[in-house]
Amino acid sequence: MIVDFKPGDLAIYFNGHTAEIVKIKRLTPDGAFVFTHEGDTASKCPYMFLYHIRNEYVIKETSLGGGWNG
Repeated sequence: MIVDFKPGDLAIYFNGHTAEIVKIKRLTPDGAFVFTHEGDTASKCPYMFLYHIRNEYVIKETSLGGGWNG
């Protein structure tokens, strides 16, 4: 699988019947650690459930991951 995410990217995480905006913290061979809330704890998600946001550039600021900016 080709993964072209990088730390700091925003993505959509499909979790069952819901979708969440997440921020990539760290990449591993089988998934990415992502922030799903304002705290500093990241959860590991398989790449098959992460999707790029084509127009990420229009999201100017988030509080995902607390004050961490990639």
